[in-house]
Amino acid sequence: MDSVTQIVLGGAIGAAIAHKQLGRSAVIIGGVLGTIPDLDVFMPAADAVASFTEHRSFSHSLFVLFPFAFICFAALKLKFKTDVISNQRLFWLCCLTHSALGN
Repeated sequence: MDSVTQIVLGGAIGAAIAHKQLGRSAVIIGGVLGTIPDLDVFMPAADAVASFTEHRSFSHSLFVLFPFAFICFAALKLKFKTDVISNQRLFWLCCLTHSALGN
């Protein structure tokens, strides 16, 4: 997927999960988390084939995406200290936008 589609789809998932609790912030958080796995395109590669194969390897691995989703969950939980959003909704927001879109 291209970057714009990643942002829009992540924002849509964020809005579907947490719009009532977070408002517009859910769309922004979903868009940002949806595009994070694709930031590996800025890593230098030897040639076009290496760039393509490396893009779909490390940063799209479930061994990287799920732990990073937990890190994002913890960071967002610190940001929203009050009980604005439940832990379950915030966890699913991080997991679905970041992990599901990364693969």
